[in-house]
Amino acid sequence: RTLNLSGCARVSDASVTLLGDAIGLSAHIETILLHGCKGITDESVCRIAEGLKRNVTLSHLDLSWCENVGNRSLEALGQTLLLNQSLLTLKLACCFNLTDEGVVLFAKALDVNASLTHLDFSCCANLGEGTVSALAQALSKNRSLVKLHLPTVDDKELRLGVSRGSSPPVGRTGSISTISVGASAPTPLDELKHMLERNRQRAKSLLISSRLADSIVSSPSWRTSLKRSGAAVGEHQLHGASGTPSRAQQLTQVLRAAIINGAAMYNANDFDGCLRLFKQTAESVIAATGSAAVSTALRTASEVSETMQHRIWALRSSFDKLLDDWEAESLKW
Repeated sequence: RTLNLSGCARVSDASVTLLGDAIGLSAHIETILLHGCKGITDESVCRIAEGLKRNVTLSHLDLSWCENVGNRSLEALGQTLLLNQSLLTLKLACCFNLTDEGVVLFAKALDVNASLTHLDFSCCANLGEGTVSALAQALSKNRSLVKLHLPTVDDKELRLGVSRGSSPPVGRTGSISTISVGASAPTPLDELKHMLERNRQRAKSLLISSRLADSIVSSPSWRTSLKRSGAAVGEHQLHGASGTPSRAQQLTQVLRAAIINGAAMYNANDFDGCLRLFKQTAESVIAATGSAAVSTALRTASEVSETMQHRIWALRSSFDKLLDDWEAESLKW
């Protein structure tokens, strides 16, 4: 699932062009590492980008230190990201022919792409204020990017949440909340930092419900014991025999976490994130309980003809009703 040609200086456009064609047909490849393949040019990357338009498995592409790769490659990769939803990490560190003009073309794709989480432009010495401005504008709509590495100037770096004067010793590849920038950072940098932090917090919120849900639906016996025609769950299922939280109580936590985090997204006008979180939670609830009410709400939420707000509230209402039904049922015991 991984093709590693890193450091193969004799790899040429002729061979990588064939690789690009194969990517479009592959249903297994997940990682391609071309780090330091100095013999490849825009011709190769454009062919890889074309193959990625048809690929649904590749998640990691490393083109770092491909010194002959330039703006034409960035434009092609941007066009690919308008269609591709599998690529999570794109590394273009130390590609010295990249300029602000290329990033401006590339960044347009981030307005609509919802998969890319890690973008690396570190050590691309010709990138400057135009790059920061273009990425800041793109991230006003993008909700997926959480890691961004930009070139340093005079080895001075800035880390989110740390004052500029403290100059923390962060490596060039940095952490999830690190941006490497020059000493005289442009004004859009603050916006860029804020939006990356917003995306990072959103990603955390999306994980809260999925992790709790995984602990519930991973047990076949749990799915069998809760599979019912309705949503009611008896006291013997709500409380563990030894006083420890039962899986039904965990499911209640899933719903409440989804409601809290979804409300925060909704209030921040992140309707897409809220709907995604609610739908993910609904699928877990249905797998665990077979709730007819949630199933109906999920079908409504999948109707593109409905407004985003209506789809969200259909799911939210079904969650509220499910929690009310469980509480009422437990009181009978």
